[in-house]
Amino acid sequence: MTTFNDLLNKHKSIDSIPYFELIQTREWYDKRERIVIRDKHKCTICGKSATVDHTHVNPETGVRIYPMFTDDYPSTQNEKGDWIESEIPIIDYLDKPYSLHVHHKFYILDRQPWEYLDDDLITFCNWCHWKFHEANVVPVFRTGRDKMQVNMTPCSRCNGAGWFPEYEYVQNGICFKCKGARFEELIK
Repeated sequence: MTTFNDLLNKHKSIDSIPYFELIQTREWYDKRERIVIRDKHKCTICGKSATVDHTHVNPETGVRIYPMFTDDYPSTQNEKGDWIESEIPIIDYLDKPYSLHVHHKFYILDRQPWEYLDDDLITFCNWCHWKFHEANVVPVFRTGRDKMQVNMTPCSRCNGAGWFPEYEYVQNGICFKCKGARFEELIK
């Protein structure tokens, strides 16, 4: 997995590293994992977990369904009448795939994605994350010290999300216009 130092060696300048490459580094992976674990592997808005990687087709309807493990475990009775909880959780089947994203509650222009406090980050599923960016503008600050908000224009193509959940199968859904930079002023 790529590290931030690898990117610095490749690009020679912090300013020339695209955001989508920063969120593919070991540093972001480790920070993201810590936040997802803290939030119990669930979207903090809808409570959904990530669906598993393979899909099934419902034989009755022909519709593709996406399995998701739940926190519920089936119980069965043994021959003595004791209830035994299964080690395999119940699986829900959903009509669309879910993945978990870690959302920044605000952005600071002089920080890398992993240089935020854990409380500044929250777990959303891909669908709630997209809806959030459609309805809200995430505040942007010049530096972490002065907390002076900067007026930034969200990308006109992705509305500041930097990606499209319905196109995750093409370059992880990264917006082709802003290349994940999220704001018009940061498009190079």
